[in-house]
Amino acid sequence: MSKKNNRKRYRLEEVRPAYEEAVGTEGGTVEFEGKNEKIYTFPHPLFMNDEQQEAMDDASSKYEICEVLLGDQYEEFVADGNSLDDLGMLFGVISRESQEKAQKVRLTRH
Repeated sequence: MSKKNNRKRYRLEEVRPAYEEAVGTEGGTVEFEGKNEKIYTFPHPLFMNDEQQEAMDDASSKYEICEVLLGDQYEEFVADGNSLDDLGMLFGVISRESQEKAQKVRLTRH
């Protein structure tokens, strides 16, 4: 006779919300203000989909990286005189901070 499996399991649907709460994002995006108080968004580093991550991996310059991050907002971002370097630094800070915060996430077994 087999033993009953009493081990508790994690619920996959609880993972993303726990991480979103820990890093302070909703919907997996980062919102920031550029010049002229214009609001822009980019995908949070922890929540990029496969296509976005692949595009980031293939990007070889700050121009390509920022274009991947901003998508359709890229041309307007540049035309408004915003700095690609500043965007890169913001992305870097968010990446580092989110890694630190993500290490503190604890999931409940059910």
